Amino acid sequence: MGRLLCLQKLCYIDLADAGGDRIKIVREIGKLTQLRRLGITKLRREDGKELYSSLAKLTNLRSLNIESFEEESIDLEYPLSPSTLPFLRTLELQGRLERIPQGIGSLNALIRLNLIGSRLQEDPLQYIQGLPNLLLLKLYRGSYEGQELSFKAGGFQRLHTLSLSRLEGLRWVRVEKESMPLLHNVVMWHCESMREMPVGIEHLENLKYVDFTDMAEEFVERLIDEKRKEGDQWRLAHVPEVVVYNRVNGKWKTRQL
Repeated sequence: MGRLLCLQKLCYIDLADAGGDRIKIVREIGKLTQLRRLGITKLRREDGKELYSSLAKLTNLRSLNIESFEEESIDLEYPLSPSTLPFLRTLELQGRLERIPQGIGSLNALIRLNLIGSRLQEDPLQYIQGLPNLLLLKLYRGSYEGQELSFKAGGFQRLHTLSLSRLEGLRWVRVEKESMPLLHNVVMWHCESMREMPVGIEHLENLKYVDFTDMAEEFVERLIDEKRKEGDQWRLAHVPEVVVYNRVNGKWKTRQL
């Protein structure tokens, strides 16, 4: 692999097929210094240190997708220097994380961050809210198992789209003033423990589209009742499009609020 020195795209390399050569292959990736896009699947926990060493050499990388092997954790618990992955724009991590990788907040070029199945116990937002160019944040399929997400004042200054999906333990989302000032789109899908809209959502003055899909019946009823009672003073009255998709008698129903 190390002979393919001009290779710019390697998607996807399945480490489960590598057998005993797995560590060698991860090491060889570091020789592909022209890579702009890299995808790795079936990564084992013990591969983490070698992978980190290889990533530190891939200074041209723009997109990185890592998927763990079954239920194993992705081990990226090594500090990133500001010069590591200086042009990385897209990062997707699929698999369990014991915590947010050290130094992820130093990926200043990052535009898109997807966390899938991470099973984080600690609110990850505090570690990524300072990313200066982040436009899209997706937390999917149990990426966070806590009950509350808190968007602090001054955080996510350029975020455009926020998508939360299948965070089944999530009960509360809080948005402080001066957080996410440029946010246009909010999508919440199957966060079944939530019973009300994010507290402080009215502070998001530039919202254009809000989508609540497959939420709890109590959530939907409260949402509709709140709009009916509050009218023009409703917390989402300033949003041009608010859509609710939920199942009624086994069929999907769409409501424009």
